[in-house]
Amino acid sequence: MATIETRALLLKKEITEFMALSYERGLTSSLSGNISVRAEQVVFISPTKVPRYRIRPDDVSVVTMMGEHLEGKHPSSELPTHLAIYKATESSAIVHAHSRFATALSCLGNDLESRC
Repeated sequence: MATIETRALLLKKEITEFMALSYERGLTSSLSGNISVRAEQVVFISPTKVPRYRIRPDDVSVVTMMGEHLEGKHPSSELPTHLAIYKATESSAIVHAHSRFATALSCLGNDLESRC
């Protein structure tokens, strides 16, 4: 069974890998978008002001569900939104992308019809 420290390191590595992948695939720019993972009462979230392709496991911010910073770099400015989603749902991970295509589409100012 993995120790708490081993699990934390694995989560940090996964966040760094998926942030780099989202950048490579054009889902984020170098400084936009973020990923977080909830593990019990702790949230691991990508840091602010670090290029998505350069995030290292030690950079990943770790905070409590109350937003108290425990370790890593300063958390994403989207932390309050992530915490609110975690408190309102049973979600265990959030990916917030800024695809250049979605961003370009939003600049057109056209309303989109819901297909749901």
